Amino acid sequence: MALVVEFDDATAFGKISGRVNGFALEGGGAPPVVALELASASYRDSSGVANIFATYAKGVENDEPAIPGGWVEGNTSGVAGSGWAGVWGGQFFGNGDSAAAHPSGFTGTFGAVHASRGSVAGSFGTHKR
Repeated sequence: MALVVEFDDATAFGKISGRVNGFALEGGGAPPVVALELASASYRDSSGVANIFATYAKGVENDEPAIPGGWVEGNTSGVAGSGWAGVWGGQFFGNGDSAAAHPSGFTGTFGAVHASRGSVAGSFGTHKR
């Protein structure tokens, strides 16, 4: 699995994309999918420019900015027109005290379906080293 994050600034949180691969079945058989792309485009921002959104939690005063980091959602697809499609999402954790501080962790879920091969779903997490 790989995730790529391009943080922007306190007003434009940036984007994240990635790939989930290395699927294995408990019985040792061939998995139904080789890899899934975690796209940076979101149905909330069809431009593909951003898919990291501000958290809903704000400071004590209503005029304070959202906590840096935020949450993510996007589309999941199989590689090279394989017919797999779905959604993925996640949340950043370990935000610093300032808007310039990057989060130290990320967790998320993904899922995809195929017309004849069934469906897959899973979760993942990572932290900054």
